[in-house]
This record gives sequence, structure tokens and C-alpha cells, in this order.
Amino acid sequence: MGCRLVIIACNTASAKALRTIQQRDLVGVVESLGAIWMWHDPEGGEPEWDHPSLKEWNDPAWVHWKFDHLGILNQHPQEVIDNICDYGHLSPIHGSTVEKYENEFKGHNAIQRQCGPHRTLVGADGVSPVLHTITMYHGPGVLISHLTGLYDAVMMICNTPVDDGTIKVWHALLVKSPSGSTVATHTDMVAARHYQEMALTAFAQDFEVWSHKAACLNGLFIPSDGPFMKARIWYKQFYNPRAKKSEYLEQCEGVYVPKGIPPYTTQPEAA
Repeated sequence: MGCRLVIIACNTASAKALRTIQQRDLVGVVESLGAIWMWHDPEGGEPEWDHPSLKEWNDPAWVHWKFDHLGILNQHPQEVIDNICDYGHLSPIHGSTVEKYENEFKGHNAIQRQCGPHRTLVGADGVSPVLHTITMYHGPGVLISHLTGLYDAVMMICNTPVDDGTIKVWHALLVKSPSGSTVATHTDMVAARHYQEMALTAFAQDFEVWSHKAACLNGLFIPSDGPFMKARIWYKQFYNPRAKKSEYLEQCEGVYVPKGIPPYTTQPEAA
């Protein structure tokens, strides 16, 4: 198993817990965003990138998330990572009518940018009538998505390996004051928790699919699918020696758009 940043505790992150972990001489252990993070590398190397951080976390207008622990998922993380480029699932699974879409692979980041109407996460009186999501994997196990829809929000999903073919999954949502207050109120917190439940319901649709998904080692893809093979090449860097990282990145780095859909930003390569 290669390099990765993993989440090892949520909701109970505390100075005492952090000291206990640090006393075991674990590399790259930090407390951030209400969780404790640890760098894992069988080669014993120093962290290659920082743990996730968000400027919104220290802004009093934003309601802090609570972690939803979805439990154990008997699946290899690669089958979960596929979602970052699965353009085709957004409509039938989530009810999105995608208007623009693209993927980008760059270093340890896999990025999805998309927008379009959504059946639950937007509203007539919301910030935006269409849902915009800028979603980024920070390494193979931490996803952060900036959403603009009914409210401005930041979603975090963590899939932490605990064994070969077994992962633990967490979900959380940071929400900007629904009332527009500079300091979030109790009413804002109630609305934010409701929005997190809505987001969790949408995410649970993915979890249900993953729970029944068979491993797909040699998929048959068409040009209107997302860049699955590029994503899987990108993913290999985390399960191989560091010295081979550039070999994989040379094969996948770039911006890709499925055939038939406008790009979210620039005119990229075809997937």
C-alpha cells in the first residue's frame, strides 16, 4: 500500500488524543477540521502534501460540520475513486441535469468540475438556481467539494482503508450562514444540519451503489463516459513506490471532457 493521508478520528479529536498518537512517533499527525489526520507511507517517507485545510473553518459565518460515520464498506478504494470521473451516474443516481463537466488530474489531486440543475440541493430562493460543484481528491482518500446551490457549502468525504478491500467512510458538510449573518446563529445551525442531511441522502445513493458494486478490472468504456482509465492510472501512484510516481502522472495529467458535454472551464483534451 502506497502513500496516503488518512483520517483516524472524528468528532472526538482532542489535545489528549493528539498527544497520545504523537507519543507513538507517527509521522505527520495533525489535528484539523475537527479530525485527527495521519500520513501513512510504508517506505517511511515524509508527507508529500499538507493535510486538508479550509479558510471557511475559521470564518464565524460558517456552521461547522458534524461527522456522519457511514461505517464499514467492503470495497476496494479504487471502486470508490471511480466516482470522481463517473459523468454518467450524476443524472440517474443524483438527479443532476449536467450542463457542463470536466475532470483534471494534477499531481496528487483528481478534480471534477460540473454544474446543472439538481433535484434536492438547489431551491428557488437559494444562492444559485443550479448546483455548481468543484470537487477535489487530496490523495486517494480525502475528497473536498465546494458546492454552490441552495447554500454555499463545503462537503468532505473520507474513505479510510482498514484492510485490503475494506474501508471506513465519513461524510461532513460545512455550511455558510443561510441567513447571511456574519456570525452564524442557532437558526443557521438548524438549517445547516438539515442541509447536511439532504447532502448525506444524496451521498448515501453512492454508498448504496458501492455496497453492491463488483470489482471492474477491465471496464468497457465509450467516449461519452468519463476518463475512467486516466483516473485509474492517476490512482496507481499511491499503490506503488514513490520513484514510479512520475511514470503514472506522465500518462494521465491533463483536463478531460466526455464527448457531447461542454467543458466547465476551458477547451481541454477529449477523454
